[in-house]
This record gives sequence, C-alpha cells and structure tokens, in this order.
Amino acid sequence: MTQQPTCGPLFRKAFDTLQEIDDSPLHMFSGGHLVGQAEKVWLGACSAFMCRPTEDEFAAFILRVKIISGIYGLIWSILDTTKGREIWVYKENTIPLINILRLHNGDNPTGHFIRGILCGVPTCDIDVAFHTRYKDVH
Repeated sequence: MTQQPTCGPLFRKAFDTLQEIDDSPLHMFSGGHLVGQAEKVWLGACSAFMCRPTEDEFAAFILRVKIISGIYGLIWSILDTTKGREIWVYKENTIPLINILRLHNGDNPTGHFIRGILCGVPTCDIDVAFHTRYKDVH
C-alpha cells in the first residue's frame, strides 16, 4: 500500500495554485501542459521532460515550473544550449543522466540520443541526426 496522492488531487492543487497567481488563458494553458508533462515523469512513463520557452516568457514560465515541480516532487534545472535555454524537469534518480547531457548539450548525436532517452522515446526512434534537418532558428 502507498500513501502517495493520486493524480487527481495533485492536478487540483496545481490548478488552484496557478489560478491564484494568474488566471489568464496563457498562464493556465501553459500550466496544464506542465502538469501533463510532470505527471508522465511522476508516474514513470519517462525520466524527464524539457521545455524551451521564449526569452520574453522565460521568467513567468520558470514560476510555473517551480510550482508544478514542487507539487509533483520533481527537480528542475536550466541547461544553456546553442539554441537557447532549456528547462529540464526530472526525478532525483535522473540527475546522473542530466549531468551527462550537460557534457553533450550541443547539436550532436550523443546529445540527441540522451535527450531521447530522458524523454521516453524508444531508442529505435531517436533521431540522432535531428540537428542536420532544421534551419538555425530559435
């Protein structure tokens, strides 16, 4: 038996907390997206998730990440990359992989492979040449 809360009460707590801060559609929609991603990590469907908000939305986004990761008992950190700042959210046991990602955070096959593993992509579906297929835009 576990005494952990189920997803419903955690979702409600997140919704209520976010709504108290800012009930604008963008804030609530973004918060809902973060809750969905946090639930996947919390339930073990994947080890982590990553978001890269625009710089003008970054501070408000970080506030939502802090709230949601706190409710779900997850850790978050910022990873500076050549494409901008990424926010990673994960369980404590994922710290070693996040640290490896920090060493391979550029556009390279190893970095894409680690990102795929962290995000729960089946290994046969990870696109390690992703960086060769897009234009340099943020």
